[in-house]
Amino acid sequence: MSSQRESENRAQRRGTGNVFLAGTGPGDPELLTVKALRVIQSADLLLYDRLVSNDVLNLVGLNDRLLYVGKIAGYHSRTQMNSGFYNESPTCHCEESSDNEGKNKQHYRKPIESKRGRPRGSKVSGTKKEVIDLRSLLTRCAQAMANNNTATANEFLKQIRQYSSPYGNATERLAHCFANALEARVAGTGSALYTALTSKRIPVAESLKAYQTYVAACPFKRMSNIFANKSIGRLTREATRIHINDFGILCGFQWPCLIQGISLRLGGSPLLRITGIDFPLPRFRPADGVEQTGRHHMNYCKRFNVPFECNAIAKKWDTIREKNSGGM
Repeated sequence: MSSQRESENRAQRRGTGNVFLAGTGPGDPELLTVKALRVIQSADLLLYDRLVSNDVLNLVGLNDRLLYVGKIAGYHSRTQMNSGFYNESPTCHCEESSDNEGKNKQHYRKPIESKRGRPRGSKVSGTKKEVIDLRSLLTRCAQAMANNNTATANEFLKQIRQYSSPYGNATERLAHCFANALEARVAGTGSALYTALTSKRIPVAESLKAYQTYVAACPFKRMSNIFANKSIGRLTREATRIHINDFGILCGFQWPCLIQGISLRLGGSPLLRITGIDFPLPRFRPADGVEQTGRHHMNYCKRFNVPFECNAIAKKWDTIREKNSGGM
């Protein structure tokens, strides 16, 4: 009998309640309004996010429930909307007539979504959107091209083009870029496409802005640079000369942090030599970009009193030999 009475009391308490929105301000409990303090202390369930301070949360009663619903970039603790909210009527524990129950179900019925551009009276098919594995298609297309099976590669490219888009989600945009590269390889215009891209002289300032945006959006490059610089510094702790061969140096954004780090060495800075290797530019001075990067590194080394030597090589990577980089 006692358990039945407790379930009945619990059912009565689950009736219609009140919802309050309380702002906690900068997080100081003494700055809360009297009503906000009363609501926080008397609430049965308190929803809070990461901006609510621990001092305010300590005001909640010991028997009250706390539920974190905060979100940050890349992590949402809760879904934005209850997916079953419109699919079924809310649970009601009080006794109601069948007419009222029917009204409630009609009230929470999922609204009909209108289709733009579809004339009235047309039938909407209930077919689901086909799910395509773009990664598998790209892999099979690359394998077909590696086997010189051009016909099969073109068939895969047609499918990839059908389900990829430069304006879709991340997977569709990435598949679109890879499809462009695969199509250029099938047509034999890959070298011409690369030449057209490299012929455009991009200022260093624009490259720096693009690199900053990339590092801010994706931390993997930053972490790999930090790990590499720390490893070089640890392994060359007692070395007096450091020689680095950087294939694909571009603007050499990784090395200023290393230069600043070795300048703090107690026994003095070692001699740093960086051999920058990159593809030749298709103009009168093919090594102009690599040489400009070396000059930037030299100015940075002068700023931190680090002895520096630079060696600029603008050749295809498969033609580079040990004698090209020079010895230490």
